[in-house]
Amino acid sequence: YQLSAVTTLTNMTDATITVNPRLTVRLFRKEGKASGILGFLKPVTQKVEGQCMLDGDLERKDLHKIIKKGGLDRMGRVDWLSVDDLYFMAALLPDWEALGASGPAGEEGREVRCVLDTDGRGGIRGTLDFGRFDVKPDASIDLPVRAFLGPKEYDTLDAAGKGLGKAIDYGWFGSLSRFLYVALVTFHGWVGNWALAIIILTILVKLVLMPLTHWSFKSMQKMQGIKPLIDDLNRQYPEPEDREKKSQALMNLYKTHKINPLMGCFPMLLQMPIWIALYRMLSSSVELYRTPLFLWITDMSQPDPYFVLPVVLGGSMFLQQKLTPTTADNQQAKMMLWMMPIMFTVFMLWLPAGLNLYILVNTVLTIAQQKLMYKPRIVTTQNASVKLMSDMDPEEIRLKRKEHDSGEGRRTKGRRKK
Repeated sequence: YQLSAVTTLTNMTDATITVNPRLTVRLFRKEGKASGILGFLKPVTQKVEGQCMLDGDLERKDLHKIIKKGGLDRMGRVDWLSVDDLYFMAALLPDWEALGASGPAGEEGREVRCVLDTDGRGGIRGTLDFGRFDVKPDASIDLPVRAFLGPKEYDTLDAAGKGLGKAIDYGWFGSLSRFLYVALVTFHGWVGNWALAIIILTILVKLVLMPLTHWSFKSMQKMQGIKPLIDDLNRQYPEPEDREKKSQALMNLYKTHKINPLMGCFPMLLQMPIWIALYRMLSSSVELYRTPLFLWITDMSQPDPYFVLPVVLGGSMFLQQKLTPTTADNQQAKMMLWMMPIMFTVFMLWLPAGLNLYILVNTVLTIAQQKLMYKPRIVTTQNASVKLMSDMDPEEIRLKRKEHDSGEGRRTKGRRKK
C-alpha cells in the first residue's frame, strides 16, 4: 500500500524564482451521524479525521471539530500526515534524508508545515507545506515523500515505520488493545474464521477474569444473604434523623458477618480496562470490514440488519440480571431488571455485529458461571450472630434503654465535673 514519489521543481528561467510547494491528500467521505435522538443512540462508525505526527507527538482532529472550531496548523519535523476514516487512510511521510540532501531542508534547514482543514466541499484535507524558498536559474529542488494508501491494519502500518501504527485510535488502553488484537489475529490464523476467533478470544478473557468475577459473586452472595437483616434495620430506623444510628448498625452487621460492601463492585472496576480495550479493538479492526458472520449478517463491521443479535443479547442480559444477587428493595430491583437490558438492547441496535457477538458470548458465559457458582444463602434474624431490636421482647428493650440512658448520664456528669 506504499508509493514513493518525488516532486522536482526546476527553474528553467534566467531569474531566481520564489516558490511555495504543497503536497495534499483529501478524503471526501462524510460522517454518517444521524440527527436528533437517533444521533445520540447511534455512534459514529465512520469517523473522518486528520492526523499529524510531529516530532514524535501525534495530534488528531476529526472533521466535525475542524468545521466547528477550525483546523490544525503545526510547524516542525513532520513524521507523517494523514486523512482517514475508521478503516482506511491516506498518509504522506516526508523523506527527511532525501530532503536534507537535495531539498529545501538541506539548503536552509527548513521545517515542514502540517495543515489540516476542510476543502470547502465537506471533505477533509491534509497539506504538507514546505514553505517559501528561492530556486536559482537552472537549479532543481526535490521533494521526496512516501505515501501510504490502504487499510488500517496494525501490523502493516507498524511495518511502514515512523510510528504509523499509532494512527489506529485504541483510546486510553492502547497497549492492552494491541495485545488483544495480536491474540485475535493469532486465533484467526488457527481457525480461519473471524467469528470463531472472537468467540475464542471472549472465552480466554473470561477465563483470565474468572478469579475477579468469582470474588465479586461471592461478595454479592453474602450481601444477598443478609438482606433480611438490612431490611430489618431499615424498618427499625425509618426516619432521616436516624441515619447515623442506622449506618453504625450496618457497619456492625457487616463486621459481624465479615463482609466488605465494596468488594462486589471493586472486581468489576478492575475488569473495566479490559472491557474498554476489547470494545475499542473490535470496533476499530478493519479485519471485520465486509467479513460475513453467518447467514444474514454479511458484514461484521455493520449492525445486524434485522436486529436479531441485539434482541437475543437483551434477553440474555435480562436473564443475567435476574440471576445476579442484589440488596436493593423490590421496586429498585424490578426497575433494574427491566431498565438495563432494554437500554443496552437499544444502544446495541446500531453497533457492529462483531461487537454484538462478543458481548452476547460474554453474557452467556457469565450466566453459566452464575448458575455454577451462585447458591443463595439467606441469613435471618433467627440464625444471625447479631441481635436486632425486633428480636427482643418489650421488657428487654426497656432495660437496654435504661442502661443506655444511665450510661449517658454518668458520662455527662463526668464532663461537667472536669
